[in-house]
Amino acid sequence: MISLRNQVSYAGVPNVMAPGQITPVGQNVINLYPSPNGPGIADNYTSTEKQINDQDSGDLRVDHRFRESDQVFASYGIGDIRSVDPAGLGKLGGSDCCPVSVTSARSISVLAIRISSRRAC
Repeated sequence: MISLRNQVSYAGVPNVMAPGQITPVGQNVINLYPSPNGPGIADNYTSTEKQINDQDSGDLRVDHRFRESDQVFASYGIGDIRSVDPAGLGKLGGSDCCPVSVTSARSISVLAIRISSRRAC
């Protein structure tokens, strides 16, 4: 058997480094991870991050009849969506871990109608 690494242990616990072996860079990486919130040394973190999906929309329409043969209408619509999808490990993923998106849509339409008729002679 060929060993690919030296087994580490601390206080008799395998795969645990002695605190003196952790460099400042390594400590900064460790600090990104949240503390365990469950028992044991494995599968000891559970997260239920709150996902936000906030949407607003509305429409406005105005109709006007100048006379029987002349009409106009205009409409305006708006839609906004704001959402946050946080990562389970918080800031561990860096600035890309927790996408925040904002989507906006606007629409406007105007229609004029003129009805004319020809009389047969």
